[in-house]
Amino acid sequence: MEGGLFPALCAAALTAAVSLLLLREFGFRGAPVAAALCGILLLLGYAGRFSEPVSELLSLTGRSGVREAAGAVLKVIGVGALASLTASVCEEIGEKSVSRAVTLAAKAEIFLIVFPYLSEAVGVGLSLFEEGLSG
Repeated sequence: MEGGLFPALCAAALTAAVSLLLLREFGFRGAPVAAALCGILLLLGYAGRFSEPVSELLSLTGRSGVREAAGAVLKVIGVGALASLTASVCEEIGEKSVSRAVTLAAKAEIFLIVFPYLSEAVGVGLSLFEEGLSG
């Protein structure tokens, strides 16, 4: 059933969206909480698909430097996805300031993940520049 989960996820998301719209139209006050729960359940239903590709990617990157960089990329993707979901849930329940704080914290976390690689790249660039001046 390769690729069959995504269309099923989309169908479930559309069904949930229409159901939530009806709940809102009929004045159900718990609709934002129900929407947040639907989003979390849909994500959890799909999350298991990533374990095999991530393991394969890490096994392909046997060299330690490449493996660390691949791990950093996966962390950045994970932080972005988690922050997006969390911010959406916070906005859905009316907490826009919390949503913005989550987004800002995610950007800071991504910077902290990437900073060692950025610092190393700048160092390499400076050494190449200095060698070019002295050579």
